[in-house]
Amino acid sequence: MKKPVALLCALVCCASLLLPPALAEEGIVLDNSAFELEAPTSPPFVPEATPHVTLQKGSSGEAVMRLQQRLTELGFYYGKISGNFLDGTDAATRDFQQRYGLDLNGKVTATTWNAIMSRDALGKDGQKHAPADGNAYAVAQPTPPPVVVIGAEATPAPPDSGAVFGRKLQYDSQGEDVRALQSRLQALGYYNAEISGNFYGNTRDAVRAFQRQNALKVDGIVGEETHRTLWDDTLAINVWSTPRPTPTPVPPMYLLKVDVTNQVTTAYTMDEQGDYTVPFRRMICSTGTKSNPTPLNTTVSKGARARWGYFPEWGSHAQYLTRIDSKNAFHSVLYSEPDPMQLVVGAYNALGSRASHGCVRLLVEDAKWIYDNCPSGTQILIVNGSPYETKADAPPPVDEEYRHRDPTDPAFLDE
Repeated sequence: MKKPVALLCALVCCASLLLPPALAEEGIVLDNSAFELEAPTSPPFVPEATPHVTLQKGSSGEAVMRLQQRLTELGFYYGKISGNFLDGTDAATRDFQQRYGLDLNGKVTATTWNAIMSRDALGKDGQKHAPADGNAYAVAQPTPPPVVVIGAEATPAPPDSGAVFGRKLQYDSQGEDVRALQSRLQALGYYNAEISGNFYGNTRDAVRAFQRQNALKVDGIVGEETHRTLWDDTLAINVWSTPRPTPTPVPPMYLLKVDVTNQVTTAYTMDEQGDYTVPFRRMICSTGTKSNPTPLNTTVSKGARARWGYFPEWGSHAQYLTRIDSKNAFHSVLYSEPDPMQLVVGAYNALGSRASHGCVRLLVEDAKWIYDNCPSGTQILIVNGSPYETKADAPPPVDEEYRHRDPTDPAFLDE
């Protein structure tokens, strides 16, 4: 992600939503720890985690000093090696996390620590920089790189071969890993230019040609999937072979229909002809008010979702968000805090009536069902239904003993 994301009480929902770059919203902030989206890249090497005290702004001591030394070696930190975790160390940590697809929070957990301290860590220049002290502070040692098979000969991959995924490579990337990429593409017949270590037009064209031949997403970027296929001789198809067939897409299992007249969301599954006509699950909901209506529309889910969301304009939260469009989402009823024991009871009792600013509020169990079962590609219809259609069952009453929690919340079903 290119930007970090931020993680009381109101009865309103989302007029507009504000998400990280991949989700592009205006008015809702998602809890970054809960994203179920693939990270754009992976760290160069993440040893098995062992107990580690999280370092963050305000921390101090020898471990912070070692962190600053290592970030300096990698070209992310330019400040004083003071042992004090202040703004400069925080910025350097976030820069490293963003580059390697780690949680972008400025906190040095065991995962971030291991990635920074790894012998295989790549600096800002794309080069490997082994720790000056021999990796004394890393909690585990890297395993030997895999075998690279080119033609009929199999030899151990040298440290700079590129066989181990270190970072996403794209236009303007430079370094030994780019050089290894160019060599590999050349061996497979896609690249005929100089092995320069510079990722420019010729390299991008070669990557695109490889992706097209191997039925991968054609974007000219070497992410994890392209890298894995490129370096696996059992998967990589060279330029002289028959292209891999494009996989036949599997249709989503469900279609979601939101009836704003009857305040019900229905999931349909397919009949024998492959049409979504069989009602599978009916869910009571609250759509937008008449002054802030949920737009009547037919759209397709992009798969964006989050475990908790925050509506800063109204100071409220919700569970299990699944994006409908750039401004609205399916989600649970509201909470005053990101805590399942802080239910806004008025929002719960309003289910079955228009009450939101455009989102579709649901019982927690129903919001979670959509979150778990309706991936990217799910068709969403938002319509005015007939007033004579059957309405959904009323929600169960809130338990007086546990008045501030949704009685359908799966978190409490074992009690």
